[in-house]
Amino acid sequence: MTSETLNDLKIGDHVKIIGLPKYIIEGPFAPIGTIGKVSKIKFNSSNKYYYLENYEDHLYERENLSCEIEIGDNMSVNGHSCYSQDIEPPPGSIGTVIQIRQRYKNTPNAYNQYKLSFHGIPDGDDLTNLYTSNNITFV
Repeated sequence: MTSETLNDLKIGDHVKIIGLPKYIIEGPFAPIGTIGKVSKIKFNSSNKYYYLENYEDHLYERENLSCEIEIGDNMSVNGHSCYSQDIEPPPGSIGTVIQIRQRYKNTPNAYNQYKLSFHGIPDGDDLTNLYTSNNITFV
């Protein structure tokens, strides 16, 4: 994992599997790179484990799940882009991350913007099709 901090996940969070499950109760495990949605959280005396929707037979530790968005990830739009544009993809449109733009780098207000490429919509200039992580989710 690169710069992502291991914040607690909550039910409904979309994650990418980046390691093997801690426990497999039954069946084959999901391949690394699979996108899942946290469906349940299990606590025991010293650990927290995460169940993923459609993979409830697997228990994942936090370090094997990532929320970090990377170039090449397919994302669904659930909000508006950062800057107004002539052609705005409608909510639910699927795009591929082609660039990550760091804003306010090395400050407490730092965050990333993600440039998405959509089929049938021109990529445009550097400010076209930029989204924050609040307006896109893994597909």
